[in-house]
Amino acid sequence: MPKVRPGWGSLRPPSARDMGRKRTKVAKPFDFLVVLDFEWTADNRQPVKPINEITQFPSVLVKLNGRESCVIDEFNSYVKPTFNPQLSDFAIRLTGITQDMVDSSPVFESVLESYLLWLHTHGLINDSHERVGNWAICTWSDADIGGQLIKEIKHKGFEIPPCFDKWVNLKVFYKQHYRIEPKGGLQKCVERLGLKFEGRAHDGLVDSRNTASIVLHMARGSPLYGSFVFKRATRGLDRDGNPYGSRAAIAAREERLAKEKAESKEK
Repeated sequence: MPKVRPGWGSLRPPSARDMGRKRTKVAKPFDFLVVLDFEWTADNRQPVKPINEITQFPSVLVKLNGRESCVIDEFNSYVKPTFNPQLSDFAIRLTGITQDMVDSSPVFESVLESYLLWLHTHGLINDSHERVGNWAICTWSDADIGGQLIKEIKHKGFEIPPCFDKWVNLKVFYKQHYRIEPKGGLQKCVERLGLKFEGRAHDGLVDSRNTASIVLHMARGSPLYGSFVFKRATRGLDRDGNPYGSRAAIAAREERLAKEKAESKEK
């Protein structure tokens, strides 16, 4: 009968090897968040065929450093749509982006190239557009990256830059940190914190700046809520370039499994 160690009953006490095996990896806080809020073609409740297209591509670069967190740069470009170059009256009224503004702007692929160069200039990506360092895109919902950007890139036949493989949906952390549902739109959520919403809502750069103001409020901290440490993404893309858990991701996975099953039967 094995010798029983005091305090362990019939259980074997953990060895040094067992204890070393159970170390938990601690996530490192992000150094930067790149806050963005696209505007795209729309026609009220009418679908835009074949797809909606981005008409404004803005970003605000936030350096995260506790109380010293700050905005260090911005990017902004309007984009000329190619499938539906004529903007609807609804889109013009909603965003303030006029026909002249998009007509005189570069097309999507040129703006995307300029944007990637901007990220590269700040040392955030390498020549292969892979993320360098510890940072993430930050949006006010999953729609900007997981919906519009990925859909447009795929439809126009481009490769998805690897730096867009994950992002922070700020609504998730807003609810977690403030214990408030992020309802009523971005402007209401900004003002609910006692902050002033600066500029015209539905201008992409204005919305990016105001989303960044929430990021700064969380990172710098406040007497009532304390500070928040950003250290993980809330959503990402699978190996097929679809947002995890989306219908497209599930369909692609089922198609791949069916193909693998068929191939195995042939063997």
